[in-house]
Amino acid sequence: KERTKHSLQITTMPSLSKTLLLGASVVNVASATTDAQSQFFNNLAEHLESLPHSRLLSESDVPSLAPTYAGSVKDASQTSSMVKVSGFEVYSETVSMRVVQTLERLPFNGTDNQLNMSTILAVNKSYLILSERCQPLPDEDKFAPMYGWLKYAKNLGNMTIDDRACTSYGLTVPTENVSLALCIDAETGRLPVSFNVTSPLYQTKSIYGADIHETLTSSDEALLQIPDQCLEPPPICDGGEVTELDVYIFHPANQFDLYNEDVADLLGDTAFICSDAASGHTDSDAYEWVSRYSLQVWSGWGDYGECNRPSPHEEGVCISFEDYAVGREASFGLKPKGGQCVDNSDIGSWYSLPKDGMCQNDTQTLGPKGDGNCSWRVVEKLKTINGTCLLKDQGMLNSCLSETSLPFKKTQYVLFNAFNETDPAKGGCPDISK
Repeated sequence: KERTKHSLQITTMPSLSKTLLLGASVVNVASATTDAQSQFFNNLAEHLESLPHSRLLSESDVPSLAPTYAGSVKDASQTSSMVKVSGFEVYSETVSMRVVQTLERLPFNGTDNQLNMSTILAVNKSYLILSERCQPLPDEDKFAPMYGWLKYAKNLGNMTIDDRACTSYGLTVPTENVSLALCIDAETGRLPVSFNVTSPLYQTKSIYGADIHETLTSSDEALLQIPDQCLEPPPICDGGEVTELDVYIFHPANQFDLYNEDVADLLGDTAFICSDAASGHTDSDAYEWVSRYSLQVWSGWGDYGECNRPSPHEEGVCISFEDYAVGREASFGLKPKGGQCVDNSDIGSWYSLPKDGMCQNDTQTLGPKGDGNCSWRVVEKLKTINGTCLLKDQGMLNSCLSETSLPFKKTQYVLFNAFNETDPAKGGCPDISK
C-alpha cells in the first residue's frame, strides 16, 4: 500500500508520449504498473497508427509548439489525496528533460502539513525528490516529447481560459474512452495554456500561468540538472540492532503477504488511514481489512520505499534505492530527509519491507546486508479486522474529520481499541481471520 502518491510519467511511444496522459497530475503508482495500463498504451499507439492519412492535419495546420518552455502550472482536477498549492514546470525537448515542482498540502489543517516535491524526468533515468530525499522512479518513467499526437488532433476552435485567448486541439480515442485537449496560446501559437486528459482511470486538468515563457532563464536551466543526491543511495542509519516492531497495514481482503509492502506504527497508520479515508481513496485503493503484526527487524534503517500492488493480488513494486534494509520515514515524510534516522514518535513512522530483505526461515540471522543475513521477519499476525468496523462502526472516520490535523493523537486510540478490545461497546472489532 503506497504511502504517498506522485507525479509520474509512464513510458514512451513514438507518436504519442505517455507523459501527456498524466500531465502534472498526481497518480497512484499502482496504476502505472498494471498489465491493463500497458495494454491501454499499446492499444492507443495502435489506434493512432491505424488512423487514415485523411485524419492527419495538413502540415500547415499542425501547431508548432515550442520545444522548450517554463512557467507556473496548477492542477485543476485535484484527483489525489493531496492538494496542489502551487507548481512550476520546465520542459525541454532540447535536452530531453521535464521537471515539475509542486508544493502539495495534505488533506489536513496547518501549513506544516505541506510537502515540496520535484519530479525529474530524463531520457535515461528519472527521480522524485521529496523532503530533501531523492528516490529513483521506475525505469519506464522517462522523458518523452509530449505533443506528437497533435498531428492527429482536431481544431476545436478558440477559447478563453483565465482571461487568456487560446486555440483548442482535441483527440478522442474511442477504443479506450480517452479524450485529450490542449489549448495553445493564441498570441504566440507556441505555448500551452491548458492541457486536459479524461480517461476511465484518471483525469488531469493542467492550467499554465501567464508567466509561461519559451526562452529558458538561467534559473530554469538550473532545474534541468540531476542533483548529486540522486546519483547514489542515502546511507544506512547508524546503530542497527535487532528490535521488535508492532505495525499495522490497511490492505485488500485476503492479502497477507508483507514483502514489498509499506506498514506503520500506531500513530503512523492512523495518519495514513485518516488521509486515505478522508480523501475518499479507500474504495479505489481496494483497502478492506486492517491487520496488526509483530515483526523482528534489523534497525539499520534504509531509504523508505513507496510500495504498491499493481492489483490486489499481484506482487508489490517499490520505488526506492534500497532493496535490502527496512525503509523508514516519518508520516508523509514530514521530517528532514524524510525522517529516516530521527525520532518520529511525535507524528509516527512508516516502514517499507523489501522482498530481498525478508528472512527465509527462523534461523536466518537479522543483521546488515551480507553474510546470509536478512533484515526483517514476521513473528506473528496478531489480528485482522474489517475496515468498515473501524471506520464506520467505531467512528474512526468521524474522529479523523473532527481532529482535522496531524498527528491525530486522539484518533489513534480508536485504532488501538479496535485491536485491543473484543467488546464492541469498548471500541473493539472482531478478528475476522480466525
